[in-house]
Amino acid sequence: MKSSQNDLVFLVGADGCGKSYFSSWLQTYFVQNGYSSNLVWSRFNNYFSKPILGILRVTGHNYYKEHDGIRFGYHDFENFFVIKIIYIISQMLDVNIATYFKILRLRKKFDNTICERGPFDTLVDVLVDINMKDIPFKKIFFCIIKNNFKVFFIDRDIDKIISSRNELKNDFKLCRKIDTYRILSEKFNWIIIDNNGSIDNTKKQILKNFTL
Repeated sequence: MKSSQNDLVFLVGADGCGKSYFSSWLQTYFVQNGYSSNLVWSRFNNYFSKPILGILRVTGHNYYKEHDGIRFGYHDFENFFVIKIIYIISQMLDVNIATYFKILRLRKKFDNTICERGPFDTLVDVLVDINMKDIPFKKIFFCIIKNNFKVFFIDRDIDKIISSRNELKNDFKLCRKIDTYRILSEKFNWIIIDNNGSIDNTKKQILKNFTL
C-alpha cells in the first residue's frame, strides 16, 4: 500500500503541543512501512528580517529574558505601525526563501516530507508578535506550496502543555499563540488533532488521514 508520491506533511501548533514527538514518530512509521521520509525543522529563518531585528535589539524592542535557566525571546513593537509593516514584509520574504530551499527543493527526493516547523508556524509567530488576529495577504506566507500537502494542527490545552513543559509558564504569549492556531485552523481547514488524551489516541487521529 502506498501513499501519494512526494506527500508533504506539516505538523503545527504551539510549543509543548507535541509536534516534535509526533513528527519523529510519523517519520519512523513511514520508514518502517517502506517509504523514504525526510524530517524538516524550519524556524528562525531571518534573512531580510535579521538587520531589522538587530536594530530593534539596540532600541530595546527585541530582547531576551531568562526564566528558570531558560532563555525566552520577546518582540515589543506591536504599537509601532511602520515597524510592523516592515517586519511582516521581511518575514514573508524570509519564510518563502526558507520553504523553497529547506523543504520544496528536496521534496522530490522522498516519498514523504514531514515538517515539524514551517511557514504556517511563522505566520502564527508574526501575528502574535504584532498582536493581531489577522492580516491581509496572509496566504503569501505559504503561497509557494501548491499541491499534495496536509496541515495537522496539534491542539493541546495550555494546562497540559505547562504540566509537561513547566518552563513555558513564563511565555506570556503562549495563550495567544494557542488561540491564533485555533483561529487559523478553522479559517484554512487544517486537520485538527486533539492531543489532550492518550498518545495512542493522538496517533490514531493522525494515521486515519493516510492511506498506506
